[in-house]
Amino acid sequence: MYSSNVSISNMAQIGENDNKEESQITSNEENKLATSIWRKRLLSICLCTVMWHFGMVELIAGPTLLDMKYILDVDIDAISFVFASSGSGFAIGAFLTGFISKKINQQILITFGITLYSTCTLIVPWSKNIAVFFVFYFLVGFGCGICELCSNVTLLIIWGSGPTSDKWMHAMHCCFSLGATLVPFLADPFLADKTSSNTFNISQATGTNMTNETTPNLANFTIGECNVTYVFDTEGCIGNLTPNISQEKYTGKVQFAFLIVAVIGFLIAFLLLVQVLHFRIGLKPYRHGDLTSEGSIHKAHKSNPVFRWAIVFLSGLLIFLYVGQEASYGGLLSTFVVDGRGWEKHLGSLITSLFWGSILVGRLCGIPLAHYLNPTKILVLNCIMMCIGIVTICTAISIGPFVLYMGTAIYGLGMSTFFATTLTWTNRHIDVDGTSASVFLFGGAAGSVVVNPVIGHLFKTYEPMWMMYFFCIMAFLQLLVFVIMESFVLVHNKRKQKDGDITATTEKGQTPEMENLMNVNTSCHERDVGTIK
Repeated sequence: MYSSNVSISNMAQIGENDNKEESQITSNEENKLATSIWRKRLLSICLCTVMWHFGMVELIAGPTLLDMKYILDVDIDAISFVFASSGSGFAIGAFLTGFISKKINQQILITFGITLYSTCTLIVPWSKNIAVFFVFYFLVGFGCGICELCSNVTLLIIWGSGPTSDKWMHAMHCCFSLGATLVPFLADPFLADKTSSNTFNISQATGTNMTNETTPNLANFTIGECNVTYVFDTEGCIGNLTPNISQEKYTGKVQFAFLIVAVIGFLIAFLLLVQVLHFRIGLKPYRHGDLTSEGSIHKAHKSNPVFRWAIVFLSGLLIFLYVGQEASYGGLLSTFVVDGRGWEKHLGSLITSLFWGSILVGRLCGIPLAHYLNPTKILVLNCIMMCIGIVTICTAISIGPFVLYMGTAIYGLGMSTFFATTLTWTNRHIDVDGTSASVFLFGGAAGSVVVNPVIGHLFKTYEPMWMMYFFCIMAFLQLLVFVIMESFVLVHNKRKQKDGDITATTEKGQTPEMENLMNVNTSCHERDVGTIK
């Protein structure tokens, strides 16, 4: 009897220990899950901050372009190659990072990239030679390529595919637009006035030696702090020539705008470094399944290589057309309205901010919109709005400035969610990793490299409106490419479904139609038997 009581007591104690161990395991799993959610959200917020600063760095070239043209003493055709230089660095940085990110943690790469392009941004405005200017902008683009690729891939890895991933993706690119919208206002107080130029009024001359004994057809005089030589024509009138001794003193302080942007970048890099050290993040990169928690959906896509790389190529082409428009329009819009339409500089900054502000508003709306519309419907809406906006500008700009404002706003709204939605659309058909993302970003960088010099050449050789005509052609090409992509996916899915039906026939020895017919016959037979009974 005593032995039986002891056995029961031991069994009860063992049961209690098992319950404690199970509850402890459950508690540990819950703590791990909570920690995972917290880390994912913290990392996502950091990625949004990086993209916010990335928007400032990438778009500061636009509002400051005319000032840098004056500092470097070059024309608009030459200075527009800065976008090609930055785009080349972006393409190479993104391409190399696509392979390196498989060996080194993406967060460490982002910290390195933001430190690199912030340092070069600090140095850029002090360049006195256009070749040096292009080299540093190449390095700025290289660092931006690292941050762009790692940010997008990391977000897709930690959240997977689904509505949660879509919302964070739109939020991250919304932060990019916020930075791009703020940077013209940041740069505006440091820009030179539009009246600062190389053309002088003879009525401003003070002084001096208006006749020249040795060379009667030359006149030397002073305007402000500048010594100027003008050439007389045969009738004794002053010719319409550019001063050939010295230029008017530059009155802007554009270097301070670059300094502020660089300092912000250094602060973000420091915060990322603190996080890396706090969580003891090693060199091992993030992969699908890391930081897994609720809200994460990852479904492996077992697609054949031909389909996968066809989607990658078409998505890269689509992003090539999109980024070519976004970067060129945002970068050259101020130059278009100031030099091409005769507007004041502050109005150029204003309409540039309107463009990026419309993209910001569109991306803010895209966060809840992603919950109700699938990526295909959003992309169709994007393409249609872009075509409407740019056609409005091309056909009705002569009516008044408000047409340019309205068309720019519609064009920007159409662009707003295009890039993020393209990534989420692609991630629903294939698994987006570092290699495929590098192809997308390489295509985007190539768009910036190719489109900007072409538009700069059209701007100088023909007339400024050719810039808008070129954007109109690209918008309709973008719509055509997306239609081809969607048709290709539909054909592939139908073929895959047909192959699945054939597989089912092989395994069961009958087609799905035959199986349904057999089920109907069986149910009818059972019903008849029941009736007889």
